[in-house]
Amino acid sequence: MTVVGKSHTGRVRETNQDRYGIYNIGRYALAVVCDGMGGENAGDIASEDALTALEKYVEDHVPRPIHFDSLCQTVARGIDAANAQVYARSQSAPEYEGMGTTCTCVLTDGKRVCIYNVGDSRAYLISPEIGRQITVDHTYVQMLVEQGKLAPEARGTHPRRNYLMRALGVSRQVEKDSFFFDMEKDHNILLCSDGLSSYCSDDEIYHTVRSLEPTKACESLVELANAHGGRDNITVVILSHGPSMNGSEMING
Repeated sequence: MTVVGKSHTGRVRETNQDRYGIYNIGRYALAVVCDGMGGENAGDIASEDALTALEKYVEDHVPRPIHFDSLCQTVARGIDAANAQVYARSQSAPEYEGMGTTCTCVLTDGKRVCIYNVGDSRAYLISPEIGRQITVDHTYVQMLVEQGKLAPEARGTHPRRNYLMRALGVSRQVEKDSFFFDMEKDHNILLCSDGLSSYCSDDEIYHTVRSLEPTKACESLVELANAHGGRDNITVVILSHGPSMNGSEMING
């Protein structure tokens, strides 16, 4: 697998509260995107804590021998550990009260895919025919859409469009969604924070990923989000078939 990522502060924010990680576990690739809750206290610390805690848990609990199903379970427990870490810090001092972060991650060997998510950082499957959002946003406006109280096209302009219904660190336990499926050799997976998905359409994301090699696609998508306003931090990670990653170092963005 080829796994590349890029993160950018955007054109308005002073700091980048997004973090991403890319990790090689044997023949498996693990990629993670965390977006600290914008407007809340210490969002950058929340996303950094979550990524670090998840990485450490997975490194310390890699199953031997490594099997896909057991490794998926390890990643799931790593998200729980990340939630516990962020929650503990949020309770430790007034300046951390209310901190939280999204967390979306994918584990794959290029064939089998496992995705977990909490919050509104997204995962897409990009096939030759179509780009499809795999995850479901855990937001107030998405809840309204599902209840039939809001038209889908009105999500982007609703005054509470950034309000999260789930995030790591806001309670002792966290509920995460999970998705399991197989991917083909001509498929790509894209993870992103809402700084990308809120400013680039699904069609723009699809055509960019299909027309450019992964590194250039990441750069182009960040540039596109900035061209459309860049009012939030922007993070994108692309997983595609290609040369294997070297080493096992976590790459933080």
